[in-house]
Amino acid sequence: MKKIIFGSLMLSLALAGCAGQVGGTSSQPIDSTGSLGDSTGQVSSSSSSQPAFVSTSEYNGEGVSVSGVLSDLSFIGYVIQGQSYRCGIKVDNAPSAAAEIDLSVPGIVTFEGDFTNGFTLSCLKVGGTILTVRDSTGFMLYRVAVNVKAALSASELADYIVDDVRYYDALGSAYDSYQLTFVSATAGYIKAIESGNDYGSLSFTYDIDEQLQLSHDMYGYELAIVMDDSRSPLLLTSAFVYATGGIVNVYTKSGIVGIFAGVL
Repeated sequence: MKKIIFGSLMLSLALAGCAGQVGGTSSQPIDSTGSLGDSTGQVSSSSSSQPAFVSTSEYNGEGVSVSGVLSDLSFIGYVIQGQSYRCGIKVDNAPSAAAEIDLSVPGIVTFEGDFTNGFTLSCLKVGGTILTVRDSTGFMLYRVAVNVKAALSASELADYIVDDVRYYDALGSAYDSYQLTFVSATAGYIKAIESGNDYGSLSFTYDIDEQLQLSHDMYGYELAIVMDDSRSPLLLTSAFVYATGGIVNVYTKSGIVGIFAGVL
């Protein structure tokens, strides 16, 4: 059975960028140019009652690569208040391991470390800031917007995925199509087309683990899924919902089906 291959997904689930929710001036989300605005990071059917999102653009200097949460920012949308993330910045021919760090809005996050041992991003409070990293000579290597949001509780998440999200759409496949919908706090269905085979709507039940977990640079909640294996051609076993409710990773016994983004 064909599975969605989303870029260089593997187990790292790596992508790049970020987004944020509009609040007061100091906590508004900002893009990597320092501007406020909308994003392509999450789909919304109505702009009147939904938070604005910002550009996911970033700057990478030549010979610079990032790993960990820095490579996931546009995918996960936000980093989570009160949490810390390990990440790396690899620089070809850096003059030294030392890095110069600048944050456009102090107090939102801290970013500490060096090019040899890696960095720790610590999320202090809700808001947005531009992270700029330079080498020891002051030459700019990397810049990205980092936006922080509070995690939903398990009960808040259950309400959000049912009441606020119309459905979750799978990303990145030119061949297969999947849409995931939660209709109650214990039930949902997935619409699937694989290799031209339309499976229709496949129902499932689920249970949310109330413990916030870290999985592949994502803080969120595990969903245990049960389906009728005598009738379903696509047997989901679990899902991992990001703590903001915007992204869901869906799994079968054999691996990941895809990364699903919420459509509001």
